[in-house]
Amino acid sequence: MPPLIPIPIPFPGLIIRSTSYLFGSVMRRYYTRQKLSELVEIKVSSEPSGLTINCSELPDASAWIEITNLSPFHVTIHEFEADCYLPERAVTFVKICNVDIGPSDNEKLFVQTDLTVKQVEYIKRHKDVETPWLKIKAMLSCRLSTFEINEREITTKNIEFMNCDDS
Repeated sequence: MPPLIPIPIPFPGLIIRSTSYLFGSVMRRYYTRQKLSELVEIKVSSEPSGLTINCSELPDASAWIEITNLSPFHVTIHEFEADCYLPERAVTFVKICNVDIGPSDNEKLFVQTDLTVKQVEYIKRHKDVETPWLKIKAMLSCRLSTFEINEREITTKNIEFMNCDDS
């Protein structure tokens, strides 16, 4: 008699994903757009420089954003927008992309933008603000629906100002 091959017990996420095909309407009632948006965490990366503002001759700003998918579905980020406030809006990052994030995974998203002379002047005057913060908007989708993250605010102390001294 040949040896029996053990069959692994399915993971709970696998069960939920497979039932979404069979019981899509039931899953949509439980995983509403609001609940799906709450299951996506967004923060400024904790790497050495999460948010960098460079006020040199060619001024720009860049940020590493860490996005964690806590839902049992693959989530795709289609559009991402972040406004940086020091205390008023100083920089706007916009990224059109197709980034897939698996269940219980996280991805880092790099966003960058050029700065105008007026933005640089404002940043130089207000760079000593205690807690800069970002207001996040994003368009995402998964197997069940398309959903948005609107007006989510995150504070950060992981900001680096380069060449922004008043000289």
